[in-house]
Formats: sequence, structure tokens, C-alpha cells
Amino acid sequence: MATTTPAGTPIPTLGDAANVPADMNTTIQAVDRNSIPRFASASARDTAFPTPVANQMVRTNGVLQRYDSGTSAWVDLAATAWTAFTGLSANWSSSATQPARYRVWNGFIYFQGFLNRSAAILTTADVIVSVPADATMNALITQMARGNTGGLNTNGVGAGGIKIPVQTYANAQACWLNPRADGGLRVYGNASVSDNSLNLDSIGPVPLSN
Repeated sequence: MATTTPAGTPIPTLGDAANVPADMNTTIQAVDRNSIPRFASASARDTAFPTPVANQMVRTNGVLQRYDSGTSAWVDLAATAWTAFTGLSANWSSSATQPARYRVWNGFIYFQGFLNRSAAILTTADVIVSVPADATMNALITQMARGNTGGLNTNGVGAGGIKIPVQTYANAQACWLNPRADGGLRVYGNASVSDNSLNLDSIGPVPLSN
């Protein structure tokens, strides 16, 4: 089978030894390796691919996914529906008119809306979400944290994790969000920040993988 398609799928030629089953098996196996298999559930996918490779693609229950070897997880590539923030700490609430929400698309998490604090934002770490009861949100924060178990200092310097720039609503002052490996989410401000509302629309897409 010297003849192949641009993707490397072998095509039988007249010069090949006559063996239709073997030729069909070789071609179908090659096509299968370059196609995106479909599964009705995550368990069916994991049974078929117990040891997936980096960037392998599947479609699970209608959602396109890519295997991220950095986090050992299947990442949704299709946009998910907007999901409301849950498990907010006592000082924090979601805006009634523009609620704080997030969604995942193409390996990134997107934020929308506003988070309000009952008093001015602290100049040191203030917990927005401790460990969320929402398993999905917990997993997403953990992915963003990249193993960071520490916090940022008041200048927004990371301790092995990342800082996510976010602006306050009224004053457009710069703050930082600090995701932690335990699912916690904190905000860090500075001495000049007195606004008590975070504009999540000011956050760009945050990658969920290393």
C-alpha cells in the first residue's frame, strides 16, 4: 500500500497482493486513528481509551473534547452554558442585575457579570469562594491554580500559581484573583482600592491547562 492520502491513510493498489480483508482492516484502522469517535457517556469514552494521549479528540454526549496531558483531563472544546457562581463567602454576593457567571470554551474559562462585597475590598487576601460545593467550579478553579497551594502577597506576586487581573467597577482599579489548588478563590487589592464591586467582564479568557 504505497499510495496514501494527505492524512496518511493507505490506499490499496493493483500491485498489492490480493487480500481484501487485510487491505480493508489496514485502511479502516488508519481512518479510525484520524477520525473523532463518538461516545454516549464519559464512562464509555474512558473504557475505549483508558490511556489517552495528548490532544486526542473525542465527542462525548455531543460535546467535542480534547485530552489535556498537563491536567490529565478531557477539556470541553464546545462552549458550555453560562453557570452562576456558587458557594460565595459571607462578604460576597452576585449582582442581581448582572450576575457573576462563568463558562468554558476551547480550553479556556470566561467570566461575566459583577461580584459585590459588603464593604470595601481588603488590601490583603479576601476569600471570595472557599471550597465550592459546585464540583464543576471546584475543578475549574483547581485547573486554573496549576498546583498553587499558597497565596499572593499584597503586591499580587504569585506563590507558584497565577494572578488574574480584574478591575473594580466604579474606579477601574486593578486587583488580582488568585485561584488555589483546593478550589478556593481569593481577591487581592491595594491601598487605593475602595470600590466594592469586581467587574468580571474585565477578565480575559483564562487557560485551563499549563
